[in-house]
Amino acid sequence: MKEYSRLFDTAESSAEDIITYIIGVFSENSFPAEKTNQLRLGIEEAVVNVCNYAYIHNFPVTTGPVEINIKTDGKVFYTEIRDEGIPYNPLKTPNPDLWAPAEEKEIGGLGIYLIKQMTDDISYENDGKSNYLRLTIMA
Repeated sequence: MKEYSRLFDTAESSAEDIITYIIGVFSENSFPAEKTNQLRLGIEEAVVNVCNYAYIHNFPVTTGPVEINIKTDGKVFYTEIRDEGIPYNPLKTPNPDLWAPAEEKEIGGLGIYLIKQMTDDISYENDGKSNYLRLTIMA
């Protein structure tokens, strides 16, 4: 099983840098391009949320580390997004009402809904220091 790990600092790296790294690992390991394109939106949502909200409690310094760990055998990709920001379990976010008129829709929840739909398994853990969002994706 191949393992990849990279630590980013949101002060120096943009969400796009992190997403590019993840997608690059997928591509390097022949993850189907069609599925990569589908997953990009969900991965982007997870990473952008960490970059924009995980460290807001540290105001005026609102940045911090984001570690990406990926393990793959070429058939299954285990992706972990770790941050040291405020504890937040996105899996507790209720699914959005997709059929409600736009003016009645509540803000939020669509990104995690997309991630849930596009992954084979998803889990969240907080160990008192870090948040871990783990995504399992079959190629």
